[in-house]
Amino acid sequence: LPLSAGTSAFSQQGDKFGAVDGRYWDSSGVVSIFDFDRCSGLLSNPFFDTLIIPEASLGQGVIFSPDGRYFYANNMHDLYQYDMENLNKTRVHIATYDGFQFGDIPGLRTTQFGFWAPGPDGRLYNVSGAASAKHMHVMDYPNEGGESCSFRQHALKIPNNPWTIPNFPHYRLGPLD
Repeated sequence: LPLSAGTSAFSQQGDKFGAVDGRYWDSSGVVSIFDFDRCSGLLSNPFFDTLIIPEASLGQGVIFSPDGRYFYANNMHDLYQYDMENLNKTRVHIATYDGFQFGDIPGLRTTQFGFWAPGPDGRLYNVSGAASAKHMHVMDYPNEGGESCSFRQHALKIPNNPWTIPNFPHYRLGPLD
């Protein structure tokens, strides 16, 4: 049975749509980025890239930087950055999961990469796809290229957050003129 898991996001400007979709058992994934017309709802100018999805992973995620310049995509072990001004340029590898675990049950309490949400402070937050994760990863400067984005693993300790993160629309986007 080919199960799929993925996430999607719109840019805060409302002009781009991106997604990652991965097969649960066969390690294949696709990163997709499109131009989005807010008036017609049509997607155009597709860009596709492959993303290796570790077997049985539910931890892939995507998000745009607040200024829309960068698109971030991850599987549960690796985080990549795409420059929206030059999508044909090779993606930039930002981070690899550092192996951090918490608690006394090895292999069960991991903080691998997972799902994204923008914060009201301009940072991006990533919660692990692992059950009962008690840490979030934080990207301090998502509008910066390469390692200057300052992605910090397990930077924010939280009481408990099993596989979820807040999801809010961009309320202040407003209508098109």
